[in-house]
Formats: sequence, C-alpha cells, structure tokens
Amino acid sequence: MKYIVIILILTVMWYMFRKRGHAFWDRQPVSRKGVSSEGIVSDTIPKPIEVAHPDRIETVSPDDTSFHRAFARFLNGHYVKDYIFDQKYISWLLGHPGLQKRNITTIRRNQEIIGTIMSKPYSIVMNGNAVPTNYVDMLSVHTKHRNKNYAPVLISNMLTNSCDETYKTCIFKKEEKPLPFNYICKTKYYSKDITRKVRVDPKYTLTPTSPDDLEYVSGLYEKESVKYKCFPILDDAQVKYIFGTNALILKVDGVRKGVMTYTINHIDNTSTKIAEITLLLCEDDSYVEAMKHMINYCHTHKIDILLCIDMAKNRKCIDTLGFDKGLDVYFQMYNYAVNTPLNPADVLFNFF
Repeated sequence: MKYIVIILILTVMWYMFRKRGHAFWDRQPVSRKGVSSEGIVSDTIPKPIEVAHPDRIETVSPDDTSFHRAFARFLNGHYVKDYIFDQKYISWLLGHPGLQKRNITTIRRNQEIIGTIMSKPYSIVMNGNAVPTNYVDMLSVHTKHRNKNYAPVLISNMLTNSCDETYKTCIFKKEEKPLPFNYICKTKYYSKDITRKVRVDPKYTLTPTSPDDLEYVSGLYEKESVKYKCFPILDDAQVKYIFGTNALILKVDGVRKGVMTYTINHIDNTSTKIAEITLLLCEDDSYVEAMKHMINYCHTHKIDILLCIDMAKNRKCIDTLGFDKGLDVYFQMYNYAVNTPLNPADVLFNFF
C-alpha cells in the first residue's frame, strides 16, 4: 500500500508539473505542435503585463542622444556578460531605418533603467510569403531585479507597442535553449581563433565598401536572396544602413564578386576583440576564399576571434577552415505558425 501511495503521489505531481507549462508563453499566439497551416496565428495580441508603482513602462525615441549614453551603460552592466557596447555602436544600432519610439521599450524605477527591449522593423520572406515583422533585440534586465517576471513584462509591452495592422509578428533569436514553442530554424555558432594569417589566392581582395558599391550590393542581394526560403527584404535605406559600415567587398581580379557584413564586440577587462559575420554573399563558389581573406583581415586589424552561424553557405567555410563548434541558436517567430523547421542552409542572414 505504501508503494502504491508513493506512485500515486508521484503520478499526480508529474501530471501537475506537465500541465503547468509556461505562465507567459502558454497564453501567447505562437506556433505549437500539431500546426495544420502556416501563417499568422491571431489578429489579437494579448494585453500587456502591467507593473506596480514605482516601476513604470516608458518608450524612448531613437533620436534621444541622452538615452544612447544611458543605454550603453546599462547594457555594459546587465546584458551579455563582459561585452562592451560603446556609444558609437549604440548610436548606430538606434539608427536602424524605420525605428520609432514605439520600438524601444524600457522599465524605469525612479529614473533608473531596470529593463530594456527593442524591436527593429524588417520585412522578411518566409517560404514564399512576404511577412512584415520585427526583430527583437537587447532584451535585458538589471542584475538586481531578475527573477521578478520583468522579462515577460518587457516582451508583452514590446509586443503591444510594436505590433499593429502591418507588423503582426516578431522574430526572436534565442541561444542555448529554445523558447517554449516551435522554432523556425535551429543552427549553431562556430568560432575561429585568429592566431596567424592563412594562405590565400592573391587574385582575390577584400576591402571596405564605398558608396559606389551600394548599387552593386543591392543588385547582388536581390539576385541571390530569392534562392533562400527565409530572407529579409531590404529597401534602399536598409541597404545603405547595413552595407555602409562594417561591410567588405570581395573582388576577383578587380571585379566585384561578393560582399560580407560583420559586427564588432569587445570583451571587458581584456584586449579581446570579436568579429561576428552577419552576411556572406558571393556570386559564385568563392565563399571559402572570401572567408580566408576575412581571417587575414581580422589578423591585420587585431581582431582575435571570428564568429559565424552555420547558415546560408557558411557550412563549407566552417568545415574547410576548421571552425570550433559553439552554442546552439534558435530563430523563432511570434504570432506566426510554421509546419516544419527550416534547415540552416535555407536561411540567409544572421539578423543584427
């Protein structure tokens, strides 16, 4: 009888735990198991979670330069551990085309920032369908205020602020473990320590883009992006923003054949500098050679680590050049159902 009672108690506990689920995401319109059709889940976004006094929710204009300074300080203390975000980078980040006050949500307590989140407007193609969406970034909670439900507060208020008749969906990039609903793609980080230069074909060159390159890059992107199942649709302003800084043109015998974009991060208390590739796009099979030149570019500019995600055509470079395996990365969409996850090779772009 004692063993039967124990088994019954354990069964009830297991059932209750299984049914408990996730207090926030279980109430949201997200893609779940058993999806029968692809597309928008709901036309109604659930009401945001409120905060109690003295906390308050505030949206911030991307043109507010005083916020640029405060945002950089906050992220340096409470976002990615040991990463340094200078004001120049933050100002560039907040200069994303189409970014408005409604896209930057904060929690404040007595003027102090205790939480941030932003949503950058993109339009993407998903399996042939054009979908206006927002890329969610910089979700961070002050270290002294964690485990107080602030992340769901930020997310729910961001969704209310950012989602409208046009922008009904959002994209999340989650590391290590997925959010508790279907993901559109699972991929992985890979890294390369830059200890020495590698041997390259001298007919290739990799140099910073100039304004004269933007028309070529725009045409290349339009031609190559449609070969993928998921990719952002870039207008002229976004092309200028994305490829105008931290972008390199690949040339073969002086003729333009590709483009690469990247972001730079610094590690606190060390001299370590990391370059993360966000897009590598070539007209032909020059991807490995382009990556070799990027390794040498990093060495010349004293960049210690080259980071990329296994997506688009990066896999051949990763295998050929011996990149080291890192964290899992999940791309997930809010308010958009997918039947089958995409392969990393089907997705173009590691969103900024």
